[in-house]
Amino acid sequence: MLKKAVLALSTFLPSMLRVPLLRLLGFRIGKHVHIGMMAILLPTHMKIGDYAEIKYFTIISVDRLEMGPYTIIASLSVIFGDGALIMASCSRVGHANLLDCSADIYLGKHCGLGPRNT
Repeated sequence: MLKKAVLALSTFLPSMLRVPLLRLLGFRIGKHVHIGMMAILLPTHMKIGDYAEIKYFTIISVDRLEMGPYTIIASLSVIFGDGALIMASCSRVGHANLLDCSADIYLGKHCGLGPRNT
């Protein structure tokens, strides 16, 4: 419960402060990761690879989030559900997507979802 509260409050922090805080909370975050301000992250388990990006105004509320190296979740995307979002290296979720992770979603290597998909 406390972990979720800290995650919610970290929404307002810039990436250079937020990434070390997420590491302190026990999440595995790679080097040179960028998490945009106002990106709401509420996963139970999170692993983000090197050079990954989560853009601003994104909401992620899943059980497990795994992002490989060089992956991107673009702005205004909403990802929710009790399952997992697993992204292999160099994959991308485009701008303004709505993903329901009731079942696990796996994006393979060099795979992407275009903008405004549901």
